[in-house]
Amino acid sequence: NSVEIIATDGTVRKIKRLKGSHITFSGNDNHIKLYEPLGKLKLHIDVSNKVNIVMKGSTKRRYISIITQKPANYDTVNNVYIGENFATTNTLNIELCNGNGNISIGDNCLMSWGILIRVGDWHTIYDIQTKKTLNPNKDVIIGNHVWCGSESSLSKGAVIPDNCVVGAKTLVTKAFKEPNCIIVGIPAHVVKTNIGWDERSPYYSIMQENQTNQ
Repeated sequence: NSVEIIATDGTVRKIKRLKGSHITFSGNDNHIKLYEPLGKLKLHIDVSNKVNIVMKGSTKRRYISIITQKPANYDTVNNVYIGENFATTNTLNIELCNGNGNISIGDNCLMSWGILIRVGDWHTIYDIQTKKTLNPNKDVIIGNHVWCGSESSLSKGAVIPDNCVVGAKTLVTKAFKEPNCIIVGIPAHVVKTNIGWDERSPYYSIMQENQTNQ
């Protein structure tokens, strides 16, 4: 098990504790790599075996919880990648559940409060005749420059392309393909295409529009 901080010049240093964070390994072969700048980073990580976490640098606030519970005899691997300039307004909850499953979040993404990302379910659903598992784990992939609204959930198999907005309380359970979209609802669906978004409030955009039109 290891926790490493990678400086902007490539220097690597191993640490045992990270101020303001709680990191627990209950198994082996877990590796966390945190790239500077760390910004306002607070982590709650409670994992067992073979979890690899990479977080690229950001000067912004990032409150992230990552949990998994799996028996020590399960030969599974979980990878979590979070790109550069990532930001949260409150805690992002990532549940790796049991079994294999990876999560990838691109650069310049923004997560509001109450966001849940999970690669699987905590319990099994199976066919009573064949005993085949009906709800296996699947990866979750989030592109670059994605904004997820408050209390949205991204479940196993969710794919959000670049420059998309996921509306508040949306449940995403499938892969979307078209970038620059607004995705909302339960279940999630596209309601508007050819959009862009900015971290600043609409007030600033309207002010710029007025100045341009003068």
